[in-house]
Amino acid sequence: MTSALVSVLLLAGAGSASTPTVTRAQYDRVKRDTPYEKVVEIFGRQGVQETVAFYAWPDANVRAGFRKDGSMNGYQTLAVMKPEHQARYEAFKAAFKARLDEGKPFTYDHAVTALGGPGKKLELVEYVWRNKGGGKIAIEFEKGKSRAKGVIGRLK
Repeated sequence: MTSALVSVLLLAGAGSASTPTVTRAQYDRVKRDTPYEKVVEIFGRQGVQETVAFYAWPDANVRAGFRKDGSMNGYQTLAVMKPEHQARYEAFKAAFKARLDEGKPFTYDHAVTALGGPGKKLELVEYVWRNKGGGKIAIEFEKGKSRAKGVIGRLK
């Protein structure tokens, strides 16, 4: 169950020495619609909720996730880019890059300004399982069941 979406993720620090290892074999056991409780059983521990809110701007072909502190931790396109979405998407990317270049966080309010209006709040949560070696597994859940997953970094 890999996502066909183009993603940009801003990564927090690597796992600590006390973080248990997560493996590719565990990752492969998580299928679409796997309940959160089963995922916890597979990994042997609770996930950490890093992304607390997701919003979509369909007219700009953008979906973004935000942390508890309000900063954006990643964005992705919703589908293949259509010409009518390109200008708003490029404006969003430029605003995001400018904030990063200044060393400042990009927040939901910045996204609203860059995209010309509020996003639609999505009913998603994302949990992360960090690997002792620095990689991590991120899984999105909708109504308590896995929807999408991804590996960031290396797993054994």
